[in-house]
Amino acid sequence: MSDSFVTPETLKPIILETEYDLSLAAVKKILYLKPDGTTKGSWEATQSGNDLVYLPQAGDIDQTGEWSLQSYIEVGGKPGLGDIVKHHFKPTLL
Repeated sequence: MSDSFVTPETLKPIILETEYDLSLAAVKKILYLKPDGTTKGSWEATQSGNDLVYLPQAGDIDQTGEWSLQSYIEVGGKPGLGDIVKHHFKPTLL
């Protein structure tokens, strides 16, 4: 698990390592489950080697706490899912 603060100025790219050759993937996403345990969604990701990368935008991270993240790709119409990882977004004093 890693930590970062919930402000657009301090958010770092979200990087999920995969074991896949992503060059053939037609769909590249990062799936998420917010800390409330019910809100799910996804972000379109870019590729960096075998990693999926997403740079959060203002308003993306709207809850503090532990988020669950998972890589998702499609190759030839078949889905591929990575391990679920946890990321803790902390509030700031501002």
